[in-house]
This record gives sequence, C-alpha cells and structure tokens, in this order.
Amino acid sequence: MSATVINTSQQPIYDAELGWHLGIAGHGEPNPEPLGTIMPGLPGVTKMREFPPDVNLDISGAVVRFTDAGRVRWLRRPDGYLNEFTENWASAP
Repeated sequence: MSATVINTSQQPIYDAELGWHLGIAGHGEPNPEPLGTIMPGLPGVTKMREFPPDVNLDISGAVVRFTDAGRVRWLRRPDGYLNEFTENWASAP
C-alpha cells in the first residue's frame, strides 16, 4: 500500500507523520513514520508499507498527523476527514 501526503495549503506543514494501521492496531515500524516538514506546491511525499494480501483495506491503511503554521495539530484520514488532533496515536486509526 502507498500513501501520498500533499500540502495544498499556502504554508508549510510541520512534524508530519503517517500512522499505519491494520484494523485498529498499529502496523509495521516505524509507526508513526516521520515525514518532517512538507512545503506547499511540491509533489508530496509518498511512502509504502507491505500489508497481508487478505487484509480488509476498508479498515486498514494510513492517516496523517501534522502541525500547521499556527501550531495546531491535525489528523487527516484517507476519506478526506480532517479534524484537530488532541489525542494519542493509539486512539486514532
């Protein structure tokens, strides 16, 4: 599976990291996978992770967590859902 993180804002995003999950459990190492700072207007950062062939991809994959220029933490899910992130990774598949 691959995940691509693209910054479509006009400001950098900081401390970006992918949280890979297999169902509700974390999957692979490192997890979360650090991406660092992602500048706007660039192609993005793509990472890959192997998953078992029979995995249910409806409930497995990756989420991205990042800090915006205003120092607010965010969580974006593959379906596009974005919300302020105030919890730990264990509670956010």
